[in-house]
Amino acid sequence: MVSVYYCSHKAEYTTQVQEVSDKVQKPGDEAQHPSETRVARFRLPEIPVTLKEPQQRAEYLALHYWDHYNFTDTASIHSPGDTEQILSDYISILPYVDRPALEGSVATLLSKAGEHRNMLLFFAGLLEKYLYDPNSPFRNEEYYLPALRFIETCPALDEVQKSRYLFQLTNVLKNRQGTIAADFAYRLHDGRKGRLHKIRSEFTLLYFYDPDCPDCRHTREMLAQLPAITALVQGGRLQIVAIYPDGDAEEWESCRNIIPDTWLNACDDTEELAVREELYAIRAVPSLYLLDSEKRVILKDTDYNTLAAWLNNFLSAA
Repeated sequence: MVSVYYCSHKAEYTTQVQEVSDKVQKPGDEAQHPSETRVARFRLPEIPVTLKEPQQRAEYLALHYWDHYNFTDTASIHSPGDTEQILSDYISILPYVDRPALEGSVATLLSKAGEHRNMLLFFAGLLEKYLYDPNSPFRNEEYYLPALRFIETCPALDEVQKSRYLFQLTNVLKNRQGTIAADFAYRLHDGRKGRLHKIRSEFTLLYFYDPDCPDCRHTREMLAQLPAITALVQGGRLQIVAIYPDGDAEEWESCRNIIPDTWLNACDDTEELAVREELYAIRAVPSLYLLDSEKRVILKDTDYNTLAAWLNNFLSAA
């Protein structure tokens, strides 16, 4: 069977990330930051002592993080390790800034890199690796989106150089958090048919899987054992829909008995495989989408740990 996606193996990434408290230092501590030794002449900006609040300091640091990076030193393109560590530290700051600061920070980074086309392509590739790769522990499409928007209108790149990123932009814009998930038709093993938007439940969990995927099996077992999942399913508040997005009927039939009885075991009911090809960007399995009662996306293409944390926080706050 040939698929357009693959099982994820996120444990392969071992990049170490500093705590954000090391980035948003107390006044006067900037000189102690370890990134200073990673790339020649790179150092953090000095955060004005007048900025006292952690978010203010984080936003200033994010916006000025790259002020002292030498974008003319193209040797880093061939030895990217130090720059990757600096980039991973930078990414760890982003959860602590608001959206305008995030977008401005990413645009500033790429504008500086854009003075040399090869350096721009270098940083675009690093951002893709860290923020878009399904196996990256830093993966965050909302952080990656400003980079794609920048590339979309960047005059320094030609259409061929932009093409991969424009394709990614199309995928990132599908089913974003806060939007209504794309509706689709599905079929169950007993022949019944339905549509996603017709499911009546406070929450709906879409579980895209492949029967031969070890990570899919592990995630399925973990979901079945999670107390929050059990409580919501038994209380009639959560409907889990296991979706096999390929068109191999024999393969789908083989997994009839591996999906829990309380889940809907479904396949794409369209000849053109619209779920996989058009509606959802399924780049790796398993892939989880958590939707609210209106089928608005709460979590997009998330993993088990993030889902478990969200559900546990929801139930503890209820």
